[in-house]
Amino acid sequence: MQAKLLRREVLPFMLAFAALAVLALLLDALLHVFNVVWIGRYLGIPGTLLILLSFVYSLRKRRLVGFSQPAVLLRWHQRMAWFGSLLVLVHAEFTSTPYWVGWRSGRCWLTWVAV
Repeated sequence: MQAKLLRREVLPFMLAFAALAVLALLLDALLHVFNVVWIGRYLGIPGTLLILLSFVYSLRKRRLVGFSQPAVLLRWHQRMAWFGSLLVLVHAEFTSTPYWVGWRSGRCWLTWVAV
């Protein structure tokens, strides 16, 4: 029973979280490499909007809205929340400091604590 739980629930969650971390760091590094760090400053608003839109699934579960199927909304909820979190992380990581300085400051770690 525990092996099945680990394989079906815990492992996919940990892999998705690791993918989120790696992709956020990669996107942030690319912004720095191409010297377009200013783009990261504007990713917080779309990320927040995606996270807020993902709550439509919760409204459907509580029968406050009546459109679409819950299974379809669940998939959209998962994808929008994950992508919105990615945008917020890229926005919050190192937008004002170079990436080699940002890791030494405690400010960048506060974002990961919030996740």
